[in-house]
Amino acid sequence: TIALEIFRCADEIQSDSEGYGLAPVERGLELAQRLGDRGATATFLAYAAGWLLRTGDVAAARDTTLEALDQLLEIADDDAVYELRVRQCATNAISLTAMAGDVERAIELLAGLAEVIDDATADQLRRSLEGVR
Repeated sequence: TIALEIFRCADEIQSDSEGYGLAPVERGLELAQRLGDRGATATFLAYAAGWLLRTGDVAAARDTTLEALDQLLEIADDDAVYELRVRQCATNAISLTAMAGDVERAIELLAGLAEVIDDATADQLRRSLEGVR
């Protein structure tokens, strides 16, 4: 079934979280979209962002993370299972935006997303961003 194949793709990625290739990401994303599973789609977008970051394409990783975050924010209100993924994606979006050279936008994102990030992480991000401002 499609759901089982999506699980296999996710398992392959999670089994090698620092070195997974693009193939299971693309396959999982395609299957998740075909199935119409927005949570799985957002998750595979987040995996794609991780792969892009490892290749050195910070701007594309940021854009893909923001896309995943938008989708996660839409579904998290209806399904609490995505709260952790929202928190991770929000943190990554802020960090990647700063890494891509747009510190002011990262600060704006932090202000808008502070409610979905735990206080300690938000404080750490705030200090880091103020330090490079």
